[in-house]
Amino acid sequence: MKHLIVILALLALAGCDGASPDTAIATGVAATLEAHAIQTAVQATQRALDTPTPEPQHLCADQAADYLAELTALRGRWLDAFDVANSTARMSLAGPVGELQAIRREIGALEGPACAQAAGAALYVHSTDVIDAFLLFMQDEPESQIDAKFDLSLLHISEPTRPS
Repeated sequence: MKHLIVILALLALAGCDGASPDTAIATGVAATLEAHAIQTAVQATQRALDTPTPEPQHLCADQAADYLAELTALRGRWLDAFDVANSTARMSLAGPVGELQAIRREIGALEGPACAQAAGAALYVHSTDVIDAFLLFMQDEPESQIDAKFDLSLLHISEPTRPS
């Protein structure tokens, strides 16, 4: 209805100016198209303003920075305790293995974002296998069982080796 009024008004004005009907119609159509384009742009802008802005996505590295720093510190302590246990005589291993067990409990209790939990889980499983291997060693079990347990631990994280 608005468009018809604009066209009729333009026709009336064109008639007053002495313009031909074809020119008046062309001018009316152009004005109607321009008004429609403006109205469409206003509606699109309004819809955009009404659309909530999505929350920014946080990268796993940002979410997990503190967790990974704590896990790295625990891994450092683990490696130090492992070196001590690895150089301790069989009959004196209770203390060093106890320290390894305490660090493993800390690793298991450490909470972090889901995107980084695999790192903590791998270190925890690795530490469990290493402790089990040391316990087998302390019990004077066959070397093949001890080696198998240490080899299993290396599937999760590499570095520590079996005691000498």
